[in-house]
Amino acid sequence: MNERENSILAALREQGWTVYRDGWPDFLCLRLNSGATEGTQPTLEAVAVEVKSPEDKPSEAQHRMHEALERLGIPVAIARPGDIRPMRFPVRLGTRTRISKTRPQAIDQISRILNESKALRAQLAFMEKEADALRFQYFGCLRQIERAE
Repeated sequence: MNERENSILAALREQGWTVYRDGWPDFLCLRLNSGATEGTQPTLEAVAVEVKSPEDKPSEAQHRMHEALERLGIPVAIARPGDIRPMRFPVRLGTRTRISKTRPQAIDQISRILNESKALRAQLAFMEKEADALRFQYFGCLRQIERAE
């Protein structure tokens, strides 16, 4: 790390942040899901994928990163050769997706994910209304330009 990065890292740690630099998965995959049924709002799906050979295991830094991502609601999958196929969530690519070790933690994690999902749906609905208003303004401006010509 250079001097600037070191000073930022020190400041973040002084503020109580745990900073991860090592152990990032090979891929962070995002997909907009248009909704399973008519009338449902689109959602953003995310999964982190760590690619390993059949005999490789995640390092300690990778385990820490995977745990942090999963706490944030992003499932982490270990992909090995031959695992590539259509993915569904939670992702299962040769190893189980770790949700949580205990039932109370799993229930808490699922509740948190559902609450975050509701908040994201509300934000998306608000953004869709804003986009509709902007489209309305845009077409109104076009009509005024056409009239002026």
